[in-house]
Amino acid sequence: MGSTVLVTNDSIYGFGSNSDNIFGQGVVATSKPVKLSQKPVDDAVVSFSFHSRKFYTLSLQNNKLSQNFDDDVLILDENESIIRIYSALGLDLVQTNQNLYFRGACDEAFCSVSELGEIYSWYVEEWTKMLLPFSASDIKQIKLQQQGVLFLLHNHSVFAMGSNIYGRFCVEYNAHMTLHVPTHILNDVQHIALSQYTTFFSVQNELYQCGSPTLQTLENDWFDGSEAKFVKRFKQIEQIEAAAQAVFVIDQGKMFIKGVQDEESYVGDEDGYEDWEEPYIEGKIHGIYAGNGGTVMWGEGERIRE
Repeated sequence: MGSTVLVTNDSIYGFGSNSDNIFGQGVVATSKPVKLSQKPVDDAVVSFSFHSRKFYTLSLQNNKLSQNFDDDVLILDENESIIRIYSALGLDLVQTNQNLYFRGACDEAFCSVSELGEIYSWYVEEWTKMLLPFSASDIKQIKLQQQGVLFLLHNHSVFAMGSNIYGRFCVEYNAHMTLHVPTHILNDVQHIALSQYTTFFSVQNELYQCGSPTLQTLENDWFDGSEAKFVKRFKQIEQIEAAAQAVFVIDQGKMFIKGVQDEESYVGDEDGYEDWEEPYIEGKIHGIYAGNGGTVMWGEGERIRE
C-alpha cells in the first residue's frame, strides 16, 4: 500500500502506509487522513515521494530545504526557488529555477556528474549541483525512475541519463552502457514517462516506447529495444505515467492502463491488463501520480481514488 501526504493551509495530513515511520511513531496504516502536525508559520511542505517515503519542508524565512524536519539541509542561492523535488530508491533530485541538485544513493548503473565534472559512483552525502548541457530553466518535465532519469525540455527535445538497459533510452544497447551526463535522445516530443525497463513518449498523440516490450524483466540480458516502437494512437494525450510494470495514459480526461497489477496498487482486476483498458471511474481525471507502491488520481467526481 502506498503513502499519501495532504497539505492544507495550516496542517499536514497523511493516509496509507506508515512504512519507515514517515508519519511519525505510533501512527498505523489508515484509509482515512490522519493529522500529522501543525505547520510552522514560516515552513511549507513542497514535495512528497511515494518511492522514498519522505517529504520535505522549505523554510521561507531563510530559503533552505530540510527533509522530514531533519538537519539535512540544502541552502539555495539568492533569488533561487524550488520548482519540484523528485525521489526514487534513495536518490533525490531538486529542481530550482537556476540549478538541478542531486544527493543520495547512486548505484553502479546510475552515476551523476557534478558541475565540476566529477563522476559519482556510489553515494553522494551532500547536495551537489549537476552538470547540465542545457539551462535548468529549459526543463519542462523530469521523470526519475530506478537507475535513470528523463528530461523533457520546453523545445520538446528529450535528454536521458543513467542505465540504458534493454535500450530503454532509444540508444543502441550494450551490457555496460551508462549515460553519465544528460544525453540528447529524441525531438518533437509532447509527453514522457519512464519505467524500470521502458521509456514511453508521445508524438502528435501517438504513443511510442523503447526498451522492454513486456514492461517486465527479460531473461535475455542482451535484448536491444532501442528502436522506437509504435504502441497506440489516442485522441488527445494529456499525460503519460509509468510505474515498474504498468503504464497509464490520460486521454481527454479518461484514463487507460496497460500492465501488471502489483499488490493491488492499480485500478483493475486481480492480474492487471494485458491490453489497454479503461477502468470505471466516475468523473473527469486531471492528473495521476503512479509510484511503484501505489497510485493517486485527481479530478472531478466522487470516485476518483481507487
